[in-house]
Amino acid sequence: MTEWIRFSRDNQFGFGVIEDEQVVSYKGDMFHAHEPDGEVISLYDLTLECPVPTSALILGIWNNFDAVREKQHLPQPQHPWYFVKPPTCLLGPGRAIQHPQSYTGPVIYEAELAVVIGKRASHVLIEEAAEHIFGYTAINDVTAVKIIREEGGYEQWCRAKGFDTFGPCGPTIRTAFVPADQAIRALVNGEERQNYAVSDMIFSPLALVSFLSRCQTLRPGDVIACGTSLGARSMKNKDKVEIAIEGLAVLRNTFDSPS
Repeated sequence: MTEWIRFSRDNQFGFGVIEDEQVVSYKGDMFHAHEPDGEVISLYDLTLECPVPTSALILGIWNNFDAVREKQHLPQPQHPWYFVKPPTCLLGPGRAIQHPQSYTGPVIYEAELAVVIGKRASHVLIEEAAEHIFGYTAINDVTAVKIIREEGGYEQWCRAKGFDTFGPCGPTIRTAFVPADQAIRALVNGEERQNYAVSDMIFSPLALVSFLSRCQTLRPGDVIACGTSLGARSMKNKDKVEIAIEGLAVLRNTFDSPS
């Protein structure tokens, strides 16, 4: 199972593949032509960065689990409901999620499986979707929930979810991961808060790739956050949040909130 990372060391950035406790450094483009550059680095001598490009578009899915739909009295979706998170919200592993200075209210975590696109996708059939996926990673779809419905008549999903640092992602992208019945968990200070299965999704990752590719062209590095289930709650200052998906590396971040 190939596990790709982006890293920094001595103010230089690179990408490569984890092998045991070492990283084989590559040159070229993670999603196109690449080859080892001859350097092997200890995993402990570098800093892990967000594994997707800083230009990546994040498409987030809402109402993709029946448990949430039933609790919130939402209709059965006929197609995926989605919103856009800007690339400026991306955050690497180990970094602190920041409570926005311009917002007063709760900020919640949402543990989600993320699809990373590897090949340009436009009007892709569901049977072809896997060919356009580079791999999978964990994402925390952080949300300033008070904003969503603060003005009657317009639900502000993009603003609520688009603040800087509101898209922690990583720490690695695994290419041989096949979504099936894996557990997706959120832990806060070691206590489990979310635990649900990939198989509970209304629209599978392949179905999401196919549908979204008919709405806009998906580019290599773009991310689809597949939605979350019950258990998303607000974070407190200095909380340690882990997104643990069976078969993927654990994403760990802290939360910084003004006093």
